[in-house]
Order: sequence, then C-alpha cells, then structure tokens
Amino acid sequence: MHQHVIHSKQQVRSMRRGESLFPPIIVNFITGRTMIFHDAEGGSIRVAEDVTAEDANAIWIRRQFKQRVFNGDAQYQIASSSGSTYTVTLQNARWSCTCAGFGFRKRCRHLEQAKQQHK
Repeated sequence: MHQHVIHSKQQVRSMRRGESLFPPIIVNFITGRTMIFHDAEGGSIRVAEDVTAEDANAIWIRRQFKQRVFNGDAQYQIASSSGSTYTVTLQNARWSCTCAGFGFRKRCRHLEQAKQQHK
C-alpha cells in the first residue's frame, strides 16, 4: 500500500466496490485518517479528513455467505432491511430463522431469501 497518498472523498467514492461481511471502517490515527478493508485482499488506505463512514459504505457490498453444515444441511446469514443479520438454518429437511417473525409465524422474508440461495 502507498500510505503516503491521501485519497479524497471523490477518489474513495469512485473505487471498485468490495464484497465482504463487514464494511470498511475509518480510523483516526496520530499519523492520519485511515480506511481499513475487511475483504479477501484486506489492507488499508489513507483518506482525507472529510471522508465519512457513508463514503466507505458506498463502496461496500454485503456478502451473503452460505456455510454448509452436514448431510445437505446449510446455514445462511441474511441481512434484514433494518440492518440486523439473522441466521437461517436448514437442518434435517426443516427450515428455521432466528428472527422474531419466524418465531411467531414459522415463515419470514429471510427464510424465502435463503431458500432462493439454496437452489
């Protein structure tokens, strides 16, 4: 990384979008403001003082990951519209979700989204 280069708000907003489970974060160090990435490449860049978390989030794509468990079972981490993340599980041919809606109705949007990914 070229730590001596300070990226402007416009340069940050025009960067390629990166997919990861967590958004980039901006940290103020004594040596300057830095944006840290959590994608497969990792790394960090120096950014201007006016670069905000909103700018960092603009280049972030939330990764929806699927974790295989065993015997065809699977788990999915599904983001809700409110920003929460719920775990949808397929185990022994039965679906479940950790959201309150599933607890009441035994169905929810997260479950339907996981079923689409499972196909």
